[in-house]
Amino acid sequence: MKNKKNFPHIHTNELSSQTKKSIWVRIVTAFIGLSIVIPCMFVGDWAFFAIVSILMSLATFEIIRAPGKSFPIAVYVLTYLLVYVTCYFGFIYVPLFTNEAVTLANAFCAPQVMLSAACSFFALFIYFVISIFTARISLDDIFYLFTMSLLLAMGMQAAIYLRNLPIYLFEDANPGIEIDAGYRYFSSSTLIIYILLGIFMNDSGAYFIGILFGKHPMNPTISPKKTWEGFAGGLFFSIAISMSFALTMAYFDKPVLPFLDLSHWYIILIISVLNALLAVIGDLFFSLVKRHFNLKDFSNLLPGHGGFVDRLDSVIFCLLGSAIVIATTYQILLVTGQIA
Repeated sequence: MKNKKNFPHIHTNELSSQTKKSIWVRIVTAFIGLSIVIPCMFVGDWAFFAIVSILMSLATFEIIRAPGKSFPIAVYVLTYLLVYVTCYFGFIYVPLFTNEAVTLANAFCAPQVMLSAACSFFALFIYFVISIFTARISLDDIFYLFTMSLLLAMGMQAAIYLRNLPIYLFEDANPGIEIDAGYRYFSSSTLIIYILLGIFMNDSGAYFIGILFGKHPMNPTISPKKTWEGFAGGLFFSIAISMSFALTMAYFDKPVLPFLDLSHWYIILIISVLNALLAVIGDLFFSLVKRHFNLKDFSNLLPGHGGFVDRLDSVIFCLLGSAIVIATTYQILLVTGQIA
């Protein structure tokens, strides 16, 4: 009431007791999850690899269960193989086609291992073979499992790529020089922090602005609770905070990547804007999948948030989009001689 007297032109939505309770459950769950993920993100290396692998396993299980059908065990095995072989293809490529020892840096940061078209085609072929011999898997099931598995695998591969890229570039530019603890545990993690910051600020901004000021639904059929006000709020907070973080790091001569310095501020702007837009598109895409199967959430494993896929929806799109833009930008700058 006090706010309405002081600012009569601002009209906020009344929050029910259930909504308030949902907000607190959401915050507590997020706090517990971040307390596990953030230390692994700073440590990097195999700790970050492990947490990504666990999230990917749980998300794969939710994806298979979403249609509410009893699939043959072969479908479970094939789907997990598709996800893991696609994501971890670098562990196969490096020892077979190079003379280097396998590390997380060279397994995930070499350009040619960002996607294995061969294993993807093979998995699609096997899905079709399974569908020929059983009526329990339809054409819709094949394309759903294939698309979702590939998206998940590439998104998780992009997460490991972005976390290890600064270390890969450092080792490439400084052969034989040992990386100090400060760079390994902090400076090298600022890139993934920059990307995730944009995602989480978009999600939080859209959620809180939406429930407080949301009046105009974006698409009631796909996602009834999403509003244009929340969309605008999410974009603003995502772009403003993530871009400010990257520019601040660059200002203090600690850029999230060597070529994302102040002279290349426009690249930071492009990535920040793209990140914010992809977060919305990813969220709506997975909402469309849930509506198709008449699901509210992929599971209820995370109170207030749904399932792991529900939390990874916008993350997958943003990580993949950012990885593609960053890898492409690096190659362009390299070819044009703007960086050594």
